[in-house]
Amino acid sequence: MTQLKPVRLRPALMNYDWGKRGSSSLAAKLAGIKTEDPVAELWLGTHAKGPAIAGSETLAEWLARSPEQILGSAVLRNYGSTLPFLFKVLSIAEPLSIQLHPNRKLAAELHLRDPKHYPDGNHKPEIAIALTEMPLLYGLRSFHDSAELLSRLQALQGLVGVILQFGPATAQHRALVEKIFGAAATELKPILDAVAAELRSWETGKLRKEDLLMMQLHALYPEGDPGVLAPYLLNFITLKPGQAIFTEAQVPHAYLGGDLIECMANSDNVVRAGLTPKFKDIPTLLQMLDFSKAGAPPRLIDAERPIRGVARFSVAECREFLVEQLTGPGDFAPCGSGSIEILISVDGVGELAAGGEVFSIKSGDALAVPALCAYQIRLSGGALFRAAVPTAA
Repeated sequence: MTQLKPVRLRPALMNYDWGKRGSSSLAAKLAGIKTEDPVAELWLGTHAKGPAIAGSETLAEWLARSPEQILGSAVLRNYGSTLPFLFKVLSIAEPLSIQLHPNRKLAAELHLRDPKHYPDGNHKPEIAIALTEMPLLYGLRSFHDSAELLSRLQALQGLVGVILQFGPATAQHRALVEKIFGAAATELKPILDAVAAELRSWETGKLRKEDLLMMQLHALYPEGDPGVLAPYLLNFITLKPGQAIFTEAQVPHAYLGGDLIECMANSDNVVRAGLTPKFKDIPTLLQMLDFSKAGAPPRLIDAERPIRGVARFSVAECREFLVEQLTGPGDFAPCGSGSIEILISVDGVGELAAGGEVFSIKSGDALAVPALCAYQIRLSGGALFRAAVPTAA
């Protein structure tokens, strides 16, 4: 049997172009990496694309040594001998793609049909917790809201003017999204150029935040990317540090900037629609969008605070994970879920005591703690995040 004690983890890093560079990247800083390249994401999990390292082996290999004792009996029973969630830190300099996540059934279908673009068959519900201000596009605006914004732009009327004027709202809404995201880049480029020129000609007081974002996106994607018009189709919001949002299946979204903690089901399945040179799957986008939910408010999460210094972020219908923020000074026991816990210190300083051994904690330290391992954390200050599988799993 594996000795039931914590193990230090070395994360996998993702060098996507949208990531912050060098010392400005929190992901790079936490990993202790010095580079001038973009470091976009830090991964702590068992996903084949970027497995974390536990000592001298992968996290998955370490789990396999004693899965019931390390994962917890309920986790093993419900998810098998793998970690059901993926824990991340993101450092965003430029917008991510406009994307949606498939539900479990569609994820399996997409993986079977097109494993190149959909590399696994799992769904991907996720929670994002802002560490800095975090602007993002999230969820469809109401048709009325989109129509009001788009009707102001003369350069767009040739493309969508008729759609905005006639027909039932739901049918108009679907036609509007299909027209914009289904247009060829060669058709969109001159239109987007004209929209940007029109906005630049307006007085500053007439411009809305959506107009300013459109111009920023046009500068980044000048060759006819439909995502440049996403500020008029999706809600544009900004999370403050400490706020969290839940993204369920079929909700279009794009993170635009900032640093954040993210946890999701163990998947890298993404249906992309814009703001990317990568494969865009517009037919699947249109299949997935639920226009009956257009205009719904974002799913912000009110953290539970079971004890002083602990903020718990969870969603009832998401059974794979919960996330807790521990803020010192204070002493903290296991989260009580009976599952493996993955911990990472953002700026927390202290120690973790388990089985007669003491592990120092400082910024960037990450550990995996077995389900059957009793431990105590003492933080003198700063914040540490941990992820686990809810007891109900």
